[in-house]
Amino acid sequence: MFHISGGHNDKEKDEHLNLWEGNIDLKFIKECIQNSENKLVTFETPKENISSLNGDIKNINYFKEIC
Repeated sequence: MFHISGGHNDKEKDEHLNLWEGNIDLKFIKECIQNSENKLVTFETPKENISSLNGDIKNINYFKEIC
């Protein structure tokens, strides 16, 4: 399973930021997923509101838009 979050590649700890925050090469990660037999993905991104999926939907759509 791929665990994906935004963050900075020079930090030792996962920051679990939104995908558009930081400098992680998400295009490369997306290509790895597309080339893998395993297509399971979880986004480890912050919740704006525990009862809302709005942040999750934004992150999913952002990832879909990456070329």
